[in-house]
Amino acid sequence: MIGMKKHKKILLAAVGLLTVMVLVSLGLTMSFLTDVEVADNIITIGNVNLKLDEGAFEDSKVIAAGGVLPKAPKIINTGSRDEFVFMRVAVPKKNVTLLYEQNEGTHKTGEKIDGYPKITEIFKVIADGSNKTDISDNDPPDVVFSYNKGSTSADGWVYLKKDTLTEGGKEFDTYYFGYNKRLISGSDAAKAESVTLFDKIQLKSFIDEQLKDVTVDVGIKAYGIQADELNIDGLNDSFRGNLNDTQVGKVFEIVERKQVI
Repeated sequence: MIGMKKHKKILLAAVGLLTVMVLVSLGLTMSFLTDVEVADNIITIGNVNLKLDEGAFEDSKVIAAGGVLPKAPKIINTGSRDEFVFMRVAVPKKNVTLLYEQNEGTHKTGEKIDGYPKITEIFKVIADGSNKTDISDNDPPDVVFSYNKGSTSADGWVYLKKDTLTEGGKEFDTYYFGYNKRLISGSDAAKAESVTLFDKIQLKSFIDEQLKDVTVDVGIKAYGIQADELNIDGLNDSFRGNLNDTQVGKVFEIVERKQVI
């Protein structure tokens, strides 16, 4: 398990943009990022700062198939400028035979779902909030991802896109989200932090021997960009309400163009 601690900041001259990466290893401990010796990789460009908080998540936890861990990532603005923030969640995929976790119709708990191994996500990502929403292109029990969704009347997250990632010889599905409200700088903590993206993770049930001595990594990256002077139609610097999905997407396009995603 990789511990959470601060890493040095690298300052570059450009638009205010920040990336924080938190990598969490579950199972046997080994990071797939061999060029970073700590969990927090912080790169700041300009005067933008943020913190990624995972709530009650505990380091050095070993999790068994079917086990649940509290993991509730949220972003806190610790800088002197208002920020729009984003998260990327990398869910690992492995070649396993999934098992039913409860009786479903004619199927019994512990019965093989497909009867053979296949490459699939091995974690469920679970939200507990009142606005929790499942990502529509998922097909339980193979893939389960729910998040605390925002709207024009509620603070929360907007689902942006899903990609695949291969890194260090490991395969992931990556999910991108944007927060629908600027995080205000200053002493008002309620305005400076987001709601949680989700609240816990569960290792799916599968044949244990198939992942024996295999490191399982769940990675989260957090991104922030200054909220002012973005020159986006319908989003002026004085706006303090909830962004719609299109506006969140427009801000995300700027972050992508900076090539930090």
